[in-house]
Amino acid sequence: MTEQVPVLVPRETVNDDSVRLVALHVEDGAAVAEGQPICEIETSKAAVEIEAPQAGFVRFAAAVGDEVPVGAPLAFVGATPDFIPQASPAVQASALGSPRASGPAEATIAADPVASPDPGAPVRFTPLAKRLADEARLTAGDFAGLRLVRSADVKARITGTPASVRAPSDVVSVGAELPVQVSQGVGVRWEANSRRKQVEIRQISAGMACVLASSVTVSIPTLGPQPVRHATSPADPSTSVVILFEVARLLRKYPIFNAIYDRGRVGFYEAVNIGWAMDDGSGLVVPVIRDADAKDLGQLAEASTDVIQRYVSGRLVPADFLGNTFTVSDLSSAGVFSFAPLITQGTSAILGIGGEYTVPGSDVGMFTVTLAFDHRLADGRTAALFLADLARRVAAHEALRRRPGSVDGQVARCAFCYRDAAVLAELHAYLLRSEVPKGLICSICLREY
Repeated sequence: MTEQVPVLVPRETVNDDSVRLVALHVEDGAAVAEGQPICEIETSKAAVEIEAPQAGFVRFAAAVGDEVPVGAPLAFVGATPDFIPQASPAVQASALGSPRASGPAEATIAADPVASPDPGAPVRFTPLAKRLADEARLTAGDFAGLRLVRSADVKARITGTPASVRAPSDVVSVGAELPVQVSQGVGVRWEANSRRKQVEIRQISAGMACVLASSVTVSIPTLGPQPVRHATSPADPSTSVVILFEVARLLRKYPIFNAIYDRGRVGFYEAVNIGWAMDDGSGLVVPVIRDADAKDLGQLAEASTDVIQRYVSGRLVPADFLGNTFTVSDLSSAGVFSFAPLITQGTSAILGIGGEYTVPGSDVGMFTVTLAFDHRLADGRTAALFLADLARRVAAHEALRRRPGSVDGQVARCAFCYRDAAVLAELHAYLLRSEVPKGLICSICLREY
């Protein structure tokens, strides 16, 4: 067994430069088994249990309540009860530039992968790293030379970027704030902002600082005066899910909104992962629905329901927030007519869904959708075409709901979008029988499959 191993703060999300140590599961100096949870940290998104990397005795380098930088030691696990914690030369002075915590965590260390002194030693994964590696079909052989693979190492392997490399400093200074000018003659009572709100500020500030923001808005007709509706069954999805479904497919047609700009280059994302902005009053979170363009309407309805349920019950984990390439923000339930959504870090476009309204004297309702985008990548005309396509497709779903019995499972319809022949005719499309995928598929979805 290695004499001692540092237990480092992992980078579980791209938004956190530090975490808070919230609980110890064992006493300082206690004997622990490999893989045993020893403490719990709080990120901006979720609580994460930290496990012992080897069997031995644990000595904590931080106290409960401490703010510990990413890459710094939370603890050390040694071979004997009386070992003296000491970082190896490979994990000495930090190059992260993160805020330093007070107390024992003051000695920060680099976030470079922990190298294995024995090339033949087995490679171990943290739970999150194992889950990410499995999703990316990576094996231990892809991390030769490492003793412990963390989530940052897996993300670096996927993107081809060294784990120790951070965003260029000339792009944006995240979290840099100018002093506020307080109104004279008025008393001020100061309170600490929540951790989640502070991370939200850094994330959105970084996103908006890196784009040339512009936006376009259109109105979409609905069945009448009602909130943008909720799902009643997988065969009758909510308007929000219909929008997610059609947006995912339109991002294939308009890939410039599923891209990122970097110093004269355009990077097109190879997956369509839609972040769904949510806020129940405790702070904004953006869980990600992965490969949204590969899901049919029923699968997307199930995925969105699962995300909502886990959000409400507090069961979202850091992996749920990774890989966002396009964002949808829905404020329709709040009665908002229209709003200008803010582009988040790592993306170049976001769609905002407003609430429904009715023109006096009309039985037909309307709601607005706004596309905010990076003008360095796209332009107003392209954004208008994207929204016009979206409006036509959503209106076709609404037309499907107008006919009694049209969602009863008896009508021949597309297995992906659920539109039947009559609705498809309005879009100059038609149904075809398909072997892969099995069943009926419309000519619109066939072109996008």
